[in-house]
Amino acid sequence: MKILVGILFLHSCSADGGHDKKTLTLYFPDSTIEKKVSLIYSIRGIQNYLYTDYIAEYDTVGDCLSVTIPDSIRSFCVSIKSDPRFQLSGSANFFMSKGAQLSIYLDTLQPPRFEGTGAELQQLLYEVKKGSGAQRINRTMEAYLQCRTDSSFYNFIDREIQTYLRRIDSIEQACDIDSAFVRYAKGIVIDDYLFRAGSIGLSVKNLCFQKTDSVTFYSDLNRLYERYPVLQEDGLCVGNKGELRRLGLIPGDTLNLGIDYIYASFKYLDSKEQEMEIANTLIINVSAGMMDSVALARQVIGFKKAFPNSIYLPVLERLKVKEGKDYCFAEYSEKVGFKEYGQFEFSDLTQLTGKFIGPRYVLVDFWATWCGPCLAEMGHTEELHEFLKENDIAMLYVSLDYSGQYEQWKKMILDKKLEGLHYLPMPELVAKYPYYEGTHHYIPHFMLMGPDGNVVIERCELLSSGKLISQLQAAIKKSAQ
Repeated sequence: MKILVGILFLHSCSADGGHDKKTLTLYFPDSTIEKKVSLIYSIRGIQNYLYTDYIAEYDTVGDCLSVTIPDSIRSFCVSIKSDPRFQLSGSANFFMSKGAQLSIYLDTLQPPRFEGTGAELQQLLYEVKKGSGAQRINRTMEAYLQCRTDSSFYNFIDREIQTYLRRIDSIEQACDIDSAFVRYAKGIVIDDYLFRAGSIGLSVKNLCFQKTDSVTFYSDLNRLYERYPVLQEDGLCVGNKGELRRLGLIPGDTLNLGIDYIYASFKYLDSKEQEMEIANTLIINVSAGMMDSVALARQVIGFKKAFPNSIYLPVLERLKVKEGKDYCFAEYSEKVGFKEYGQFEFSDLTQLTGKFIGPRYVLVDFWATWCGPCLAEMGHTEELHEFLKENDIAMLYVSLDYSGQYEQWKKMILDKKLEGLHYLPMPELVAKYPYYEGTHHYIPHFMLMGPDGNVVIERCELLSSGKLISQLQAAIKKSAQ
């Protein structure tokens, strides 16, 4: 197990102070198949599911696994693979002070049950973080729409947060709980509800407008950020706040700290928020193969100038990018297979189409291997490719994967039999394409380019809608007149 060094963690006393070590024990009373258990450790608000230095993995086939948690670790998540029946969400947060002893019973038919140090509080955190982010967002939106108390989105979210905070206070009074654990739990509650509220505010289909008008809704959302402005010890979800401000949906000024920002929305956050968001994004982007060494070095230098005493610096300075191919251009057909032409950086797709396709209509599919809806659209490609072939329209797939994901990108092309031309640029290059930036980067995204290189349809209908082919026919017919 690799443990991060040079990082400052808070150490707190535990109610169970008689033990020198803190131990997590997982029980699997009705599962005997092999399981892979992963512990994903945190550095004050940053949890990473990809970067190996944060992860300890264990294989077990028995009904019990006992793990000693390092003293330097206080918060983490648990992920259990190979048996999807377990209801322990990978997003559930755990907190263990020095000397804590926590047992989790993972019945495949029942929700997890906690025993030991801070079990009641641990159960509450599981309740808050149960399910995926999308599931929690949908639950909150549905509960708001069904709420008969009032129509105020602010009142609804604030009441939800305060209800949980009072429950945490009651647990603290009834049990001898570490005060650091209490602060952590309150921060998780606030963090998760602001994440849900902000995500609803950025949603393309915001059903809350059925109950309140958009002006009042975004005013309520801004009041929530004003109501809970303090950056919690283990992070406050501020990414949505920055994006909402950048889009002008809620008010906010920019703060330029002289860093080469990865995302423009970061500069709409205050200094402490920027520190956490930039560090988090750098770690995740590098671990997922999303940055090259030049970009990483530039970002770390800028980060160090802005935050010379940051607790995240020891980690950022140790990051190494994944080796991979950048700006790869290829073609796939069932007859020839996968044929790679080389590495080309096209600052505009007209350069690519002019070089490799010529004066033809081109249907562009912006996609990524990690995008579930994109892959679902590819289940409809046979009918589409017949139409394209009959009308001499080229098919070009532009991936938003990164260089470190070259093999995954290639494998998906082969597995899905994606006939056509394929371009693997860096997503930061795609974001500069004017016709792509104007659509807010949502994928899947189909676009039709004309023989002259101009965009005919900036955002086409999705194929699954049943309207794409007729839309293409109408556009081509109109252009020919």
